[in-house]
Amino acid sequence: MGVGAIIAGAAAAIATGGLSIMASKKESKAEKSAAETQAKAQEAAVAQEAAEINRQSQKQPDVETILENNSGSDTGSTLLTGSGGVDPNSLRLGKGSTLLGG
Repeated sequence: MGVGAIIAGAAAAIATGGLSIMASKKESKAEKSAAETQAKAQEAAVAQEAAEINRQSQKQPDVETILENNSGSDTGSTLLTGSGGVDPNSLRLGKGSTLLGG
C-alpha cells in the first residue's frame, strides 16, 4: 500500500465523517422543528379547550324565574292617580281655567 492510497483512504474517511456530521445536524434541526410545531399545536389545542369550557360555563339568566315573577296576577297598577284620574282643578295654573291660560 502506498502513501497515495493511505491519503486517499483518509480523505474518504474525512469526507464520510463530514457528511455524517452534516446529516446528523440536519436531522437534529428537523427534530427540533417538529418538536416546536407539536408544542405550538398543543398550546393552541389547550387554549381552544379553555375557551370552549369558558363559553359553556357562562352564566345564563334564569328566564323562567324572571317570567314567573313578572307575569303573576298580583302585578301592580301603572295608574299613578288611581282609576278616577286627575282632578281637573288641580291642573289650573294661576287665573286661567286651562293649562293654556284661557
